[in-house]
Amino acid sequence: MIIQSMLLGGTLKAPTIGRLTTKLLLSFNDSDGATTFKDRSLRNLAFSAIGNARIRTAQSKFGGSSLYLDGTGDYLERVRTQDLQLNSDFTFERWLYLVGTPDGDRAVFTHWKSGSLGFFFGLQSDRTVSFYYSNNGSSGVFSIASADAVPLNTWTHVAWTRFRNALKLHVGG
Repeated sequence: MIIQSMLLGGTLKAPTIGRLTTKLLLSFNDSDGATTFKDRSLRNLAFSAIGNARIRTAQSKFGGSSLYLDGTGDYLERVRTQDLQLNSDFTFERWLYLVGTPDGDRAVFTHWKSGSLGFFFGLQSDRTVSFYYSNNGSSGVFSIASADAVPLNTWTHVAWTRFRNALKLHVGG
């Protein structure tokens, strides 16, 4: 799986999400093989590469590089802190390019800890995407999954929004 960019915005009150309300902006624009991921928001958050997660220049939607996950336990992880809590309206979006079907359900990005706010973005073995969000780390979990599979070898836009406690998933639009 190749991910071009990842944006997590705060409030949806402004007509467009500006840099001041952006909680996370990972563009994955870096040199081939890089395993550090630069947050281009004002928060400058650090992420860990789990497995073989790395930057690749072989495929990109824009900017010349993207995040490459080979489907065998690769994902990004953020040590659980208060800076990515989703306790208000939000938009979480990315561009995906699947080169194959995963052999099982896979985490792509997680920010989860028992007993606190957290979220998890995953790709299922049927190539559908899912998003789980909890307001307390255990109960109160909101989840949503796509009905259709993400196509292979095509850049596909995926976005999750929470507006007034309604969680929506947008694939390809």
